[in-house]
Amino acid sequence: MNREALRDRLLTPVYQWTRLGRQSSKLMVAASEVVGMRYRRVLRSNPQTETYWAEVAQMNIEKVSVPIECAAAMASALPVQTARFAAQTGGALLACMRAASALAASRSAEEMAEQTKGCAQALSDLIASFWQISGFPAEIASAGVAPLLRQVTANVERLNKR
Repeated sequence: MNREALRDRLLTPVYQWTRLGRQSSKLMVAASEVVGMRYRRVLRSNPQTETYWAEVAQMNIEKVSVPIECAAAMASALPVQTARFAAQTGGALLACMRAASALAASRSAEEMAEQTKGCAQALSDLIASFWQISGFPAEIASAGVAPLLRQVTANVERLNKR
């Protein structure tokens, strides 16, 4: 693995957590806008009007449906991330075992030196695979935040039109 590929593999979890942080900050800003707009609208309107009750009904529907959608998105992302980890780590472990076997079977000093390089590379790949575990929870959480962010952003657009 060349230096750039290793760098990319090591930075992937950082990018995953950064993306989740950006989603979360967008969510906080948009959610505060929605709360502010809804409270102003509710305070200004008459509770006897249809628009008041339509907004309350919309809020109640969202309070139930969006969390279920978020949970479903996270539940569907979990097996994907688990399979990805198993494939990466399993392949890296097999490569490590092959490299260790080749190192043990070396018949000369030159061959041993060459096999040592291969073993070091295989260990480096294994470590990078285990490092990438740290980004998997961010991917799963990001999948769960996406429907919530989508709904809040849609609410901002819808409420701004009124």
